[in-house]
Amino acid sequence: MTFSVPLAEILKHHYPKLVELHNYTPKNSISQKLINWQTLNRKVLSKLDLSLTNEVMEELSQSVPGAIEKLLFSVKERIERVPPEKSPRNICYIEGLSGWNCLTYDPITFPF
Repeated sequence: MTFSVPLAEILKHHYPKLVELHNYTPKNSISQKLINWQTLNRKVLSKLDLSLTNEVMEELSQSVPGAIEKLLFSVKERIERVPPEKSPRNICYIEGLSGWNCLTYDPITFPF
């Protein structure tokens, strides 16, 4: 089983602008699994400061026991920190003649 596809789906939920799911397809061969991990590492994980070494990607591709658990723990820790796409933002707008007015909103509860 390849874990890169479900991990990409989890990361897509938390970082929708960062993950393009069409890049990851379920594979059976170790070489194809490695390509998925390399793609996920290059396009997503490295941008989240979770870069994987070639050795770790090979272990993940070969389903070495414990490899995916280490990565999932690191991903969980990263997601639990305030993620960039979920952090509060400021919206500034012009309010009549009084000038600029700014609000802080939380994109989780304030949809745009």
